[in-house]
Formats: sequence, C-alpha cells, structure tokens
Amino acid sequence: MKQQFRKQPGAHGPRTVLLDDEGAHWRWDDGSSDILWKNYIRWTEGDKQILLYSSPACFSMLPKRALNPAQLTELREILKQKIQQAR
Repeated sequence: MKQQFRKQPGAHGPRTVLLDDEGAHWRWDDGSSDILWKNYIRWTEGDKQILLYSSPACFSMLPKRALNPAQLTELREILKQKIQQAR
C-alpha cells in the first residue's frame, strides 16, 4: 500500500470526497472520480486510514485524522451498508 501510494504523485495533494446513495465522489486539483457503490469490492480500516478497494490492487484512501469521532462512526455505518468489509 505505501509503495503504491508513493509512486502516484497525483495522490499526494488534498482531496475531498462526498458520499451519497450513488457512491463516492472524489475531487482533487486537476481531477475527479465518481465510483458507484457496486464497484467497490471491500473496505478495510487501519490505525490511520480507511481504504476503499475498487479492485484487489486499486484503492482510495481516507485518512482518519480528517474526521471527527462522530464522522468516523457515521462513515463506518455507511460503509457497512454499502460495501462488504474484508474479514
């Protein structure tokens, strides 16, 4: 994961994400991505981040430091409803 992130300069700047009933809508300088919930295959939570996988090797990262405790709880509930969590 760390090596993949380091090799993607476009992934290093600030990003925003909006989650709705359709999916995740990512925005960053010079780009955007809209991913429907059905296209995510799993999500995992680490100590510092939550990863949303659209394939076994491709993921989007949400740093937990960007969320307050209530937002983090709400995010977990949304992901449980929309994506199967890796076991």
